[in-house]
Amino acid sequence: MNHPPLTLITADPVLAEHWRSAAAGFTVQLGRELDEAGPLVLVDLAAPGLPGLADARWHAWTAMRLVIMASSLPSDLENLHALQAGARGYGHAYAPCEFWMQVLDVVAKGGAWIGPLVMQRLIQTLTRNDMHEAHDWQAKVTEREAEVARLVAGGASNKEIARALDITERTVKAHLTVLFSKLHVADRLQLALRVKGMH
Repeated sequence: MNHPPLTLITADPVLAEHWRSAAAGFTVQLGRELDEAGPLVLVDLAAPGLPGLADARWHAWTAMRLVIMASSLPSDLENLHALQAGARGYGHAYAPCEFWMQVLDVVAKGGAWIGPLVMQRLIQTLTRNDMHEAHDWQAKVTEREAEVARLVAGGASNKEIARALDITERTVKAHLTVLFSKLHVADRLQLALRVKGMH
């Protein structure tokens, strides 16, 4: 796969090497400033000289490139602020290489990577907004798949769905794969939006 060049912005040489290990297939360069970064950037939020996430410069930087933010002390609140600042992904700076490989792949293809807890909160917020459920999608799925879809739209995790329906998490994943295919959605968020009549 032909990935865009990746710029790593960190002052930590150990972290830079860790990220390089995860970036197989990418042309990698080290950078110090976002203004000089290439089209895809993985930035250590602890790097010196970076402004807070509420600073308007982040919007300018993220409008021109795909920015993934990393923190050595990640939190759901910081994840939300990173997304509000325009980040396409967020994670623990020292997460396993497999995690960073997935994030880089998703973002390089134009997608976004948000943590599962933030996604659950987003879906729960949509649920609380009392939106009307669109029923056309239900004609395309089985009753069990519809139950799974409704639980996803309610913000339930795979483990919570498995418990609620007395099935295994593996079965939940299988139902989700089928739902994504039948409803032509790419992920849980799009599925929840479809169930809520917004996609």
